Amino acid sequence: MLRRPARYSNKRSKTVAKAADRVELARIEGSFKYLSRNLEEFLSVGDRTMAALADGRREDARIASLDFAKFAQAFGPDLSEIRRAVAELTERSTREVLAREELDTYLSFAFFLAACGVGLGISAVGSTRVIAGLRQLVASARAIESGGIRNRW
Repeated sequence: MLRRPARYSNKRSKTVAKAADRVELARIEGSFKYLSRNLEEFLSVGDRTMAALADGRREDARIASLDFAKFAQAFGPDLSEIRRAVAELTERSTREVLAREELDTYLSFAFFLAACGVGLGISAVGSTRVIAGLRQLVASARAIESGGIRNRW
């Protein structure tokens, strides 16, 4: 029996999770379209209720507010479910972003260390060559000073 490597299974589960998130977002978007159909009427009921309250007609405002009952089914449970779904999607997305940021931080640190190593290596080679040249210059100056090198002209 063949077993898939864990890496393949993990990658596939992430792909499935992303597809599920897209389906959930599409469902939420569809729900908003349904809710937006009732929005104008809902707002007009609110305007009528607020106008009656502003005019001091409390009984008219109470009667107007009873019209909100027909929206309770549409806006109550649906919005609660949408808020829950959005909260879950937000939590999953936040976890994914944090995981990617953590990976980016580790990779940045690793690249920084590699760059430091390369820089130190280049400076070590360069300084070794400069020091060797300076030592040769000092040795030649001492030889000239002691008269060990004759003028070849």
